[in-house]
Amino acid sequence: MIVARLKSASERVRNESIKKQLDIKIVENAVQSAQKVKLNTTCYFMIGLPGETKKEAQETIYYSAKLAIKGLDECVIGIFSLLTGTELFKQLADKNKVKLDDDFFENLLSMGDLKKIKSWTEYITDKELKKIRALGYLSFAAAKIIFYPLKSIKSFFNIILGKYELKSERVAGTFLKRKKQNAKK
Repeated sequence: MIVARLKSASERVRNESIKKQLDIKIVENAVQSAQKVKLNTTCYFMIGLPGETKKEAQETIYYSAKLAIKGLDECVIGIFSLLTGTELFKQLADKNKVKLDDDFFENLLSMGDLKKIKSWTEYITDKELKKIRALGYLSFAAAKIIFYPLKSIKSFFNIILGKYELKSERVAGTFLKRKKQNAKK
């Protein structure tokens, strides 16, 4: 399996916010090469970084769908979470944009929660960020289904049979098992 932690498709966000120098063409080439030799690929994205605009977040979402067309097997679209001690935390604290209260720490605990989202960019509301992320997952899945229907069918059967090759399959399988167990109660 090949894993890429791209974070953002926006060059400005990569260079200025997270200081990650990366030519995203390298990621595209890696996905295409892995596709040819039948290696699974995963790419991690992050939206909602401080200073990120709606357009830049959407650029990342569209890029995930572009990678799906090139053969990317799964993507993870994370929401930026402000961690104490990081450079971004210090920058926001210096601007008095951080309040270390119960709400701040509760947001840290709910990082994996798809329902609760905290935006750290002044250009995107919490609600808008949630919608952008949902659009990202939907557009990625649609591109994968359209351009690689056999991969999508294989993932479906992997979930049903409990034979997980991708993290997303395991997550879906676990979700279905819990639903089934709850229905029996």
